[in-house]
Amino acid sequence: MDNLIELILLKYPKNATENIIEILLQIQEAEGFISAQSIIMLSEHVGVQSSKIYSVASFYDQFVFEARAKFIIRVCSGTSCYISGSDTIISFLEKEFNIRIGEITRDHVFQIETKSCLGACAQSPVLEINGVFYSNLTPQRIRQIIHQCKSSLQ
Repeated sequence: MDNLIELILLKYPKNATENIIEILLQIQEAEGFISAQSIIMLSEHVGVQSSKIYSVASFYDQFVFEARAKFIIRVCSGTSCYISGSDTIISFLEKEFNIRIGEITRDHVFQIETKSCLGACAQSPVLEINGVFYSNLTPQRIRQIIHQCKSSLQ
């Protein structure tokens, strides 16, 4: 990955601090996350301490600092979804994948997260996978969705 980061950095002049966020976005797109090594390389390129680069990146929710799964399942845990059974959905997913919230499956295909509200209260419970929303969930429906995700990898 170092070569890939170097190619990204070569697009920008040295010491050009105004490009930090744009460079971070490109690094994350290339790596899937912002690694410690990429922060150090960016720091050296723009002439800013790596702690300041990390401070900027950690301010924004879109930057992640660990490898992510191919499919990130976000379960709504807002009031309406909770009342409609989001806790049951979370338990089902944890058992289905043998992981807990925040963890990634061993094959790096699925990851479970909760979100305080996904904004679809009238269709609760809901979950979102990589920007696609699913509503009125049951265990059978979730199994179908998981199967569709796995099928899309082939």
